[in-house]
Amino acid sequence: MIKREQDNTQIVMEKAIIRHRVAIAGRVMNAQTQQAIAGAQITLSEIPDKYRSILKLKAMQYRAESWEKMRPDRTYADQDGYYFFRNLPVGDYTLVASFPKAGTRYGSATQSVTVVAGSETSGVIHVDLCLSPTGVQGKITAPENEKFIAKVRIQGQNEYALTNGDGEYLLTGVEASSQEVTLVISASGYELNLSPELYPPKISLLQGQVLTEQNFHLKRKAVTNGISTSANRSPP
Repeated sequence: MIKREQDNTQIVMEKAIIRHRVAIAGRVMNAQTQQAIAGAQITLSEIPDKYRSILKLKAMQYRAESWEKMRPDRTYADQDGYYFFRNLPVGDYTLVASFPKAGTRYGSATQSVTVVAGSETSGVIHVDLCLSPTGVQGKITAPENEKFIAKVRIQGQNEYALTNGDGEYLLTGVEASSQEVTLVISASGYELNLSPELYPPKISLLQGQVLTEQNFHLKRKAVTNGISTSANRSPP
């Protein structure tokens, strides 16, 4: 009798594990830097009819406001960028990752997967999703290969990037804009070597795209009576 009760208990426990089995799991990352994007939203935008019926039945048990906060077809990446979905029946699914809280700083990513018979109990489908950031990339050079560190930012925004030892920079996670924005480049003792009609440099930033080949050359600031002067003054 005791053995039979133990066997029954084991069966119940195994069924409980299966019912809560992770079916799809992965990580959301920045497509440029491969860094985790904590708080990214992952939604099952397309689902099989069976799962749609399950969701309708579950939704009837909650108020609309509560349901929106706990619905199982939507989840958020944790602090390390990881996410998962449980208890998915067999069928085709489409995952959409986005980061609404970041405004226009990232685009979205879409991936289709199929949960097949047996995968609900025997394995996890791994799907990593990479969000393309909004940003700008390029290289800054100085006369005679002089060593410098330049700071690159968008006028009116807080994010910035510093050049590396080769003068390369990558500024991502900035807000997109329907109008041209001003690129501000500053380096101690230098100014941009641009003609007045091209200064300050203007660029267009589209959501989820990195504008490349934004290369600039620096020149030494002129010094008058021990005071550094500049015809190309950086905007505030």
